[in-house]
Amino acid sequence: MVHTLSSRTQPDLGNAHVLVVEDEPFIAYDLVLAVEDAHGSPVGPAATVREALDLIASGEVDAAILDMTLSDGLAGAVLEVLDGKGVPIVLHTATPLPSTLAERFPRVAVYPKPTAVSVLTRHLAKQLRR
Repeated sequence: MVHTLSSRTQPDLGNAHVLVVEDEPFIAYDLVLAVEDAHGSPVGPAATVREALDLIASGEVDAAILDMTLSDGLAGAVLEVLDGKGVPIVLHTATPLPSTLAERFPRVAVYPKPTAVSVLTRHLAKQLRR
Protein backbone atom coordinates (compact mmCIF):
# COMPACT_ATOMS: atom_id res chain seq x y z
CA MET A 1 0.00 0.00 0.00
CA VAL A 2 1.31 3.43 -0.89
CA HIS A 3 0.96 6.01 1.85
CA THR A 4 0.55 9.60 0.75
CA LEU A 5 -0.24 12.80 2.59
CA SER A 6 -1.63 16.07 1.38
CA SER A 7 0.97 18.53 0.14
CA ARG A 8 0.29 20.62 3.26
CA THR A 9 1.54 17.89 5.62
CA GLN A 10 3.91 16.06 3.28
CA PRO A 11 7.47 15.85 4.60
CA ASP A 12 10.05 17.51 2.35
CA LEU A 13 13.40 15.79 1.98
CA GLY A 14 14.72 18.65 -0.15
CA ASN A 15 16.03 16.42 -2.96
CA ALA A 16 18.22 14.49 -0.51
CA HIS A 17 19.64 11.18 -1.70
CA VAL A 18 18.03 8.62 0.63
CA LEU A 19 19.46 5.11 0.80
CA VAL A 20 16.74 2.49 1.20
CA VAL A 21 17.96 -0.79 2.72
CA GLU A 22 15.18 -3.38 2.92
CA ASP A 23 15.05 -7.03 1.87
CA GLU A 24 11.25 -7.34 1.66
CA PRO A 25 10.38 -6.26 -1.91
CA PHE A 26 6.95 -4.76 -1.18
CA ILE A 27 8.22 -2.78 1.81
CA ALA A 28 11.25 -1.61 -0.20
CA TYR A 29 8.97 -0.44 -3.01
CA ASP A 30 6.73 1.40 -0.54
CA LEU A 31 9.77 3.12 0.99
CA VAL A 32 11.12 4.16 -2.43
CA LEU A 33 7.74 5.67 -3.33
CA ALA A 34 7.55 7.45 0.03
CA VAL A 35 11.00 9.00 -0.53
CA GLU A 36 9.92 10.18 -3.98
CA ASP A 37 6.62 11.54 -2.59
CA ALA A 38 8.64 13.50 -0.01
CA HIS A 39 10.77 15.11 -2.75
CA GLY A 40 13.77 12.89 -2.10
CA SER A 41 15.91 10.90 -4.49
CA PRO A 42 15.92 7.19 -3.55
CA VAL A 43 19.20 5.30 -3.65
CA GLY A 44 18.57 1.59 -4.03
CA PRO A 45 16.81 -0.28 -2.63
CA ALA A 46 19.51 -2.57 -1.34
CA ALA A 47 18.40 -5.99 -0.11
CA THR A 48 21.72 -7.10 1.39
CA VAL A 49 24.53 -5.66 3.48
CA ARG A 50 26.90 -5.99 0.49
CA GLU A 51 24.53 -4.12 -1.85
CA ALA A 52 24.07 -1.34 0.72
CA LEU A 53 27.83 -0.94 1.24
CA ASP A 54 28.37 -0.88 -2.54
CA LEU A 55 25.73 1.85 -2.97
CA ILE A 56 27.28 3.92 -0.19
CA ALA A 57 30.74 3.59 -1.77
CA SER A 58 29.56 4.42 -5.28
CA GLY A 59 27.29 7.38 -4.74
CA GLU A 60 25.94 10.21 -2.71
CA VAL A 61 23.91 9.31 0.39
CA ASP A 62 22.43 12.13 2.48
CA ALA A 63 20.11 10.03 4.67
CA ALA A 64 19.02 6.40 5.07
CA ILE A 65 16.12 4.18 5.97
CA LEU A 66 17.62 0.92 7.16
CA ASP A 67 16.22 -2.48 8.07
CA MET A 68 18.64 -4.13 10.51
CA THR A 69 17.88 -7.77 9.63
CA LEU A 70 18.73 -8.51 6.01
CA SER A 71 18.95 -11.77 4.09
CA ASP A 72 22.75 -11.88 4.52
CA GLY A 73 22.84 -10.86 8.19
CA LEU A 74 22.61 -7.86 10.50
CA ALA A 75 23.25 -4.48 8.91
CA GLY A 76 25.62 -3.32 11.67
CA ALA A 77 28.39 -2.59 9.16
CA VAL A 78 26.02 -0.39 7.14
CA LEU A 79 24.94 1.45 10.27
CA GLU A 80 28.57 1.99 11.25
CA VAL A 81 29.61 3.39 7.85
CA LEU A 82 26.60 5.71 7.63
CA ASP A 83 27.00 6.97 11.19
CA GLY A 84 30.71 7.56 10.56
CA LYS A 85 29.77 9.82 7.65
CA GLY A 86 27.25 11.73 9.80
CA VAL A 87 24.30 10.52 7.71
CA PRO A 88 20.88 10.75 9.41
CA ILE A 89 19.49 7.23 9.80
CA VAL A 90 16.07 5.82 10.56
CA LEU A 91 15.97 2.16 11.47
CA HIS A 92 12.76 0.42 10.40
CA THR A 93 13.03 -3.05 11.79
CA ALA A 94 10.98 -6.00 13.03
CA THR A 95 13.57 -6.94 15.63
CA PRO A 96 14.94 -4.79 18.45
CA LEU A 97 18.34 -3.25 17.93
CA PRO A 98 20.95 -5.44 19.64
CA SER A 99 22.08 -3.80 22.89
CA THR A 100 25.67 -3.47 21.69
CA LEU A 101 24.51 -1.45 18.68
CA ALA A 102 21.98 0.54 20.70
CA GLU A 103 24.79 1.59 23.07
CA ARG A 104 27.11 2.54 20.19
CA PHE A 105 24.46 4.48 18.26
CA PRO A 106 22.13 6.05 20.84
CA ARG A 107 20.98 8.86 18.52
CA VAL A 108 19.70 6.57 15.77
CA ALA A 109 15.90 6.53 15.67
CA VAL A 110 14.38 3.05 15.76
CA TYR A 111 10.84 2.50 14.47
CA PRO A 112 9.23 -0.94 14.72
CA LYS A 113 7.63 -2.55 11.71
CA PRO A 114 5.01 -1.71 10.72
CA THR A 115 5.39 2.06 11.01
CA ALA A 116 3.79 4.27 8.39
CA VAL A 117 6.35 5.31 5.80
CA SER A 118 5.29 8.94 6.18
CA VAL A 119 6.49 8.81 9.80
CA LEU A 120 9.91 7.62 8.61
CA THR A 121 10.28 10.29 5.92
CA ARG A 122 9.01 12.99 8.29
CA HIS A 123 11.70 12.01 10.83
CA LEU A 124 14.41 12.13 8.16
CA ALA A 125 13.19 15.51 6.91
CA LYS A 126 13.52 16.92 10.44
CA GLN A 127 17.02 15.45 10.77
CA LEU A 128 18.12 16.88 7.44
CA ARG A 129 16.95 20.39 8.43
CA ARG A 130 19.23 20.36 11.51
